[in-house]
Amino acid sequence: MSGLFMDNNGNRDWKKIAYHGRSAFAVLLSLAVLVGSGWFVVSKASSAYSEWKTADDFAAGAGLAEVKITIPEGASGSDIGDELVEKGVVKSRKGFMKAFAKNEEAQTIQAGTYKLRTQISSDQAVEMLLDPKSVVRNQVTVPEALRMKDQFAVLSKKTKIPVAQFEAAAKDPQALGLPEYAKSAEGFLFPQTYEIGQNPTAKSILTLMAKQYVTVAKELDLAAGAKELDRTPIEVMTVASILEAEALPKDMPMVAGIIYNRLEDGERLELDSTSYYATNTPLGKKLPANFKEQDSPYNTYKAYGLPPGPIGAPGAAAIKAALNPTESDYKFWVTVNYETGETKFSETYDEHLKYVAEWEKWCSTAKDKSGC
Repeated sequence: MSGLFMDNNGNRDWKKIAYHGRSAFAVLLSLAVLVGSGWFVVSKASSAYSEWKTADDFAAGAGLAEVKITIPEGASGSDIGDELVEKGVVKSRKGFMKAFAKNEEAQTIQAGTYKLRTQISSDQAVEMLLDPKSVVRNQVTVPEALRMKDQFAVLSKKTKIPVAQFEAAAKDPQALGLPEYAKSAEGFLFPQTYEIGQNPTAKSILTLMAKQYVTVAKELDLAAGAKELDRTPIEVMTVASILEAEALPKDMPMVAGIIYNRLEDGERLELDSTSYYATNTPLGKKLPANFKEQDSPYNTYKAYGLPPGPIGAPGAAAIKAALNPTESDYKFWVTVNYETGETKFSETYDEHLKYVAEWEKWCSTAKDKSGC
C-alpha cells in the first residue's frame, strides 16, 4: 500500500506533496488571520475601556437619571465638584473644575437645590447649574404689615414647622443677626418673598428675614436718617409700622410728617392701628367697645407719644417714608374713598370731621366695606 505522498511505484509523488502543502498553508493562513483579527479587536476594546476608566469626564449626552443636588451657602467650585461626583453627575472633580474655570459665569452659581442628570459632561453640569429652570424652588412670601405672630402663622403653614419653634427662635433677636436696638424681633423680620431651601429650620428662616432687614436698613441709611430726625432707629421703625397699617403707599410721606407734627406738639396720636395691637384684635375684626380706655402703652388714645415698638413689619417704602417725611402743617388725614384712594388732609379737627363725614357717606354705598 502506498503512503500518502508516494505513487504506485513507491516513489515520492511531488504533485501530492505540493497539493497538500498549499492546503495546509491556506488553513494556517486563515487561522493566523482569525487570531490576528481577534487580538486586534481585543486590544482596541481593552484600550477603549482603559481610556474610559482614566478619563476625567463623561461624554456629553442626555445622562441617565434625574437627581437633586444641594449647594450650601459659601460653597466653592471644588465643593460643588465633590458634591456632583458623589451624586454621580460628573465623573471627576478635576473634570468639573476645568469646566468651571473656563465658564466665566460659573462664579455666579448660587446656593440652593438643583435638578440635574447623572453621568453628564462637566460642561453640561455647569450650564445646568446656571440655568434658572434647574433650580428647585421652595419659597415663602411674608406680606407687609403683619405682626410677628401672624408672620409665624404664615411661615408655619408653608413649612409645617410648629409656630412654637418660630417663637423660640425669635426670643433672642441678636442671635438672628438683628442690631442691638432691636430689643424684640417684632417689626424687624423683613416682609418679602424668600427662598428658604429644602430643609429649613425656624431659625434659618428668621435669620434670612433679619439679614434682609439689616440690608434694607443699611441701604436706606436708617441709623443716620433717624439721628437727623432726632429720633432713634426703633422710633423710626415704629412710625414705619404705623404707616404700613394706616396709609396708602402714595400718602406715606405726608402721613409720616403728620405723625411727627403731632408728636412735636405733644398731642396723642389716637390711632386705631395701635389699638388693634394693644387689644390683640385680629386685623379686619371689630375692636372692643372699650378699646380707647385700655391701659396699654400701645393705646394711643390714652397714652402720649409713640408706642414702645413696631406694631407690625413695615416694608422698604414705609421705612423710607418714615425717614423722609413731607413737611406740612397738617395734623389729620382720612382716606375718603378706598376705590380711588383719595385721601384728604387737614390742619384742624373741625375740618377733619368734615372729611370723616365724607368717608362715612362713601362707606354707606360702598360695595367693598373692608375700609369702613
